[in-house]
Amino acid sequence: MVIKLNQLGIVTDRVLIKEYFRACLTYGSLFITSDVSLKVKVVSELKHVNEELEELAVIPLDDELLHFAVEEEVVIVNEANNISFRAKVLKNHASKWITLLMPESIRVVNLRECKRFVPTLNLSDVNQITSYGEDGQRRRSQYDGSIIDISASGAAFKVKTRRMDGLYRGDKVELNISESISSLSRVRGCVVHKSIANLSDSEARFIKIGIRFDNRQSIDQLYDPETSVV
Repeated sequence: MVIKLNQLGIVTDRVLIKEYFRACLTYGSLFITSDVSLKVKVVSELKHVNEELEELAVIPLDDELLHFAVEEEVVIVNEANNISFRAKVLKNHASKWITLLMPESIRVVNLRECKRFVPTLNLSDVNQITSYGEDGQRRRSQYDGSIIDISASGAAFKVKTRRMDGLYRGDKVELNISESISSLSRVRGCVVHKSIANLSDSEARFIKIGIRFDNRQSIDQLYDPETSVV
């Protein structure tokens, strides 16, 4: 999804905003729902999106309650802490979930500083990602997958697995991108995002990992600049 921002990083295009929430519902994205003072914070996810009425429903991830009053404004930030918006509470369903008015705008902070490309050249047959946990010292887990897109500062990685107990946000990782390019055979970075795609279809389900590299990488040999821009 290509998002055009104004100088303040604000998206107001209704089509793009609806597309964003549709994608969040598909990927099972997590959010932090708070009051305006940011004193009450609840980890939550989208229950459903009604594009015709321009309404969202938010449900807590665990057993917490959403004690927000009707007409109250809430602040919602995504798990990666790069997208936020404010929305008015339309209904509170016994504090178990709330219905919100779809926001007029969302604020986007571009965590990926560089232009993204779809890699098509010199990739390893199977890309691997290894997690070393938050301390970065001991190998915790390793998964086979593929690179979805890449930039000089980070990459999106796809893992096709039914269960994944590792690769949490904040984990230090090592990524095998290209065995034919020595500098890209063992790239170190940190997990900044983790989400699940195609929740309703177990056969098509996969886990998407967002990685920020520790150091900028030269990726020119991985793509055709004329056809590979995301």
